[in-house]
Amino acid sequence: MSEEKTPVVEETSAEIVEEPQEDGEGTVVDEKVIDICGDGSILKEILKEGEGDATPPAGAKVSVHYTGTLLDGSKFDSSRDRGQLFEFDLGMGRVIKGWDEGVATMKLGERAMFTIASDKAYGPSGSPPKIPPSATLKFDIELFKFNEYTDVSDGGDGTVQKKVLTKAPANNYQTPKDMAAVKVLYKIFTDAQTIVDQSQGEPASLFIDSGEQIVGLDKAIKSMRVGEKALFKVACELAYGAEGDATLGVPAAVDVKIEVTLVDLENPKATWSMTAEEKIQTGTGFKDAGNIFFKKADYGRAIRRYDSAIEAIGNTEEFQPEEVVSANKVLVSCHLNKSQCKLKESLFTAAIEDASQALEIDSNSVKALYRRASANNSMGNWKEAREDLAHALSIEPDNKGCTSLMKKVKGAEKKYNDKQKKLYSKMFQ
Repeated sequence: MSEEKTPVVEETSAEIVEEPQEDGEGTVVDEKVIDICGDGSILKEILKEGEGDATPPAGAKVSVHYTGTLLDGSKFDSSRDRGQLFEFDLGMGRVIKGWDEGVATMKLGERAMFTIASDKAYGPSGSPPKIPPSATLKFDIELFKFNEYTDVSDGGDGTVQKKVLTKAPANNYQTPKDMAAVKVLYKIFTDAQTIVDQSQGEPASLFIDSGEQIVGLDKAIKSMRVGEKALFKVACELAYGAEGDATLGVPAAVDVKIEVTLVDLENPKATWSMTAEEKIQTGTGFKDAGNIFFKKADYGRAIRRYDSAIEAIGNTEEFQPEEVVSANKVLVSCHLNKSQCKLKESLFTAAIEDASQALEIDSNSVKALYRRASANNSMGNWKEAREDLAHALSIEPDNKGCTSLMKKVKGAEKKYNDKQKKLYSKMFQ
């Protein structure tokens, strides 16, 4: 049952006891009915016992069948009638409170009847036309499956899966953004070894997506809120890769687990509230992170960091002259590095665009002229390549890279022209 603005509640549990209790969690109202919260707001009667002892944790994706009725027995909704299991993420406020709290007490295969008071259901407004205001509801729920881990990877590809061990306080909604400063306790391990252990003592200080730690740890932390503790399963490609890490003794192509507690978080300021100096500092931080990814040949992530740097600095029209000089230095570097990334990925048109943007800021940038010439040479645009190289050599006549590329361009152009001459000569024989 969906509810648009249902706050997340604390995870609860209930236990059947031999004798009735007077109060407290899991109070037995009679021999069959359990008072889940101890206040009568959620009553539970087990219709069929479940298997084992495990109950779904907060964040688990659960699959249930249910039938909802009013106290007079009139049915208002049923997944059974639709013939399709209902799935939702437990404890995330995506269903009514009574469900989040009640289903958290169920075992796999269990079927139970829940009587849920209005304040844990749809409240004084109800859900017209089927559920009247301030209605107590009954739900016959059967738990078919639950996954302790939820997929928090990009695109839902399963490379990062999360199991919440301790929920964050309900009023902590903020999650880390790129380049956020975080303090965490964490441990990276496999079933065979502990790789990194910073789970005790002073929390480690990290910058998210800075390139200094494995990508899987960044992805994990970005899914968390302050005060939360979680266990993650991370695929090898987001950990130590196909080659492993000999320095840390990590074998090739090994998946890892990461246990993380997010202790503190400081997201970057919004750029509109930054001074020019802060924008330049932020842009420099993103650029440096991009350089780390570039050295790792992770060109996609490098490009994203360079784009973040360019966006952080933004328009420099209101900067002081000395600030414009500093900002332009960062911007030219980012455009140049983006162009180099595109060359590495054989995206020659995009490489030309990025080099051209660098030249808009600094028309005498030899690196930009060289990279644009390289891309044009790869595309067979030899005239444009020669023009850029001639310009570059007029600035730095002894530049060996430009001199060498000029020879290649002229050679490729001559070879092409000779081939074309032969082709046309045969056509008119």
